[in-house]
Amino acid sequence: MGEKIRFEEHNHKYLLGDIRLNSVTTILSELSPPFDEQYISRNSAYKKILGPDDFKRLRKEVFGFDIKPDQDSMFPLFDNICGGGDEVKIIQDEFLQDWIDSGTKGTAFHRERELESIDRGYEYNAWDDKNFEVITFNKDYDNEVYSMDLYEIPDGYYTEFLVYDKTLPIEHTICGTIDCLWIQTIDGVRYSSTGDYKTNSEAPKVLKFSKMSPPLNHLWANKITNYSLQASWYQKMLESHGFVPKDSSFTWFKDYDVNQSKEYPVIIMHKEVDLIRKYILDKYK
Repeated sequence: MGEKIRFEEHNHKYLLGDIRLNSVTTILSELSPPFDEQYISRNSAYKKILGPDDFKRLRKEVFGFDIKPDQDSMFPLFDNICGGGDEVKIIQDEFLQDWIDSGTKGTAFHRERELESIDRGYEYNAWDDKNFEVITFNKDYDNEVYSMDLYEIPDGYYTEFLVYDKTLPIEHTICGTIDCLWIQTIDGVRYSSTGDYKTNSEAPKVLKFSKMSPPLNHLWANKITNYSLQASWYQKMLESHGFVPKDSSFTWFKDYDVNQSKEYPVIIMHKEVDLIRKYILDKYK
């Protein structure tokens, strides 16, 4: 048996032998506006001290409709309004630490859901209103593909399923991990349904402040767009192995609580995934 794509948790790397492979989230980050954690955490501190409504009112009074004023103009003014830079910095550091902690908590949440499914032995599929047997297999690494030919997998439910894009050259392929995967064969056709867990501090919203970068610059940059693209690409990856995409969604959990959630259905973004694939191929010409 040849080498298989694997995932190493400690450094969050997908590897094939010695070749490091990019992930879906890495590529989508390249095409999204950069996340300026210092600027955003500073604004979050202002909102906490002043309250969201007063923060927005004061920002509009001074900067008009500019939703991201230059920090050299904004920070000294709002530091003074909020009682001084030292006070603001304390609150800002709390937000920065919360973001670091959220990664650890999110990983633990995913692991808990995985173990629950395995212990239960089945997972319910709401689209088909039936239970699917949980399929597990031996792994030599933190995670790895079932096989380089994923069409070999039996019908059932898979948790934390590693998938890759077979339409791309193997040395430049893109990988991802599907939180929830249901596979079923109907009249000889193999269907895939997918779900993903999201544990952001706030529910994803349709924000329209900025656009994504080419070739996706027709899309607004926000969490719903990003997660829909992620789910779509996972399904298109499965399609590249011979499966027919059936249903997809992602579910947001408030405060890591399984009893407080909101599901977001996903319509597969076929055109956009094809544009991303071309973007990747053009990078390595």
